[in-house]
Amino acid sequence: MEKRLDFVAVDVETANNNEDICQIGICVVKNGQKRYTMSWLVQPPGNRYDKAQMNVHHITPSRTQSAPPFDEVWQEVSPYLVGQTLVAHNCHTEIRVLNQHFKDYGILPMGINMNILCTCKMHGGKGLEACCQAYGLSFEGHHDAGFDAERCAQFYLNYQDGVPFDE
Repeated sequence: MEKRLDFVAVDVETANNNEDICQIGICVVKNGQKRYTMSWLVQPPGNRYDKAQMNVHHITPSRTQSAPPFDEVWQEVSPYLVGQTLVAHNCHTEIRVLNQHFKDYGILPMGINMNILCTCKMHGGKGLEACCQAYGLSFEGHHDAGFDAERCAQFYLNYQDGVPFDE
C-alpha cells in the first residue's frame, strides 16, 4: 500500500431518519501530521430532529436554529476537500448522506473525490468506539463530527504506520 501523508478525514452527524446533516467535521492531515480539526453546525430542513439522534450526538434544534443550511456550509467546507484523498470511518454512510445532499441542494461536488477510504473496513468492521479502545484512545466526545473525524484520521495514520491494533 502506498502511504498517503496528505488526506482529509470527514464525518457527518444526522438530525433525523431522513439523514439530514446537522454537523460536518474534518481533520486535515499534511505530511503525516494532523494539522487542524474543524466542525460546522448545519441547520437541517425545518430544523427537524428525531429524539433518537439527539440522544446519540446531543445536537438539538436550539444549537442549529441560527446555523446556515447545508448548501451554505458546503461552500465553506468544500475547499478543504477539493483534490484531497478523503477518509471516513464507515464511509458508506458519509458517501450516501453527502451524495443525497448534493442531489437535494443541486450541488455539483466538482473536484471532490467521493471514492472515500474507509477506516472501518481497514479495521475489520470495528466501530469507532472499538477502534478507540484498541488503540488506547479516549472515546469521550464521540458523535461530535470534528472529534470523530480526528479519530478517523488517527486510525488511518496508525493503519498506514502498522501500529498494532489490540482487539
